[in-house]
Amino acid sequence: MKIYELGPYGMRKAISRSEVSRPSERVRRYLKDEGFHQVGSGSFASVYAHSTKNIIVKMTERPDPCYKEFYEYIKKNKSVHLPRIAKPISMTKGNYVYFMEKLSMLEDTKIKKAGEYFRALTNPEWRSDLSRISLQDKRNIVTVVKENRNLFMELNRLKRYFKNKCKIDTHGDNFMVRPVTGDIVIIDPVAYMISGSE
Repeated sequence: MKIYELGPYGMRKAISRSEVSRPSERVRRYLKDEGFHQVGSGSFASVYAHSTKNIIVKMTERPDPCYKEFYEYIKKNKSVHLPRIAKPISMTKGNYVYFMEKLSMLEDTKIKKAGEYFRALTNPEWRSDLSRISLQDKRNIVTVVKENRNLFMELNRLKRYFKNKCKIDTHGDNFMVRPVTGDIVIIDPVAYMISGSE
């Protein structure tokens, strides 16, 4: 079983289905043995990177229908602002292992603020965030949106596609940069609407 780097035309076969169909702890151990280390985690998944391989592995710890739907959206909508993700491998209990391109952190705080403003506008529970945005920041956001028109058009397409399915979650850390081209990439713009948390 081998993990391959992301090629120029997408991901090649990564982890064999037989390895992933075992419990997630085995996959975690395998990734560690192969030199991957955990670089992040959230409510639904853990993320692993390798210091020399151009690949990120995202393993869901509990079912996340919104991220699975985001993968389906990416398959149908080619955009420089969406991550390159290979076909996920299904694990037990509705969990998946996703293989995606390695991206760099986005240092542009104005784009991060614009994303957070967009999230506050599209989700009632985050509307209170709007009051914390200064007038100068709002002016900067208008400029950022104009300068990054295609990025924000993609965010609007995502908003329409996921309406009544998932919450838009465009906080600053969900924007990254494709190192080779400099494209801003929206990596995880949706959140599962858990009953009672809406």
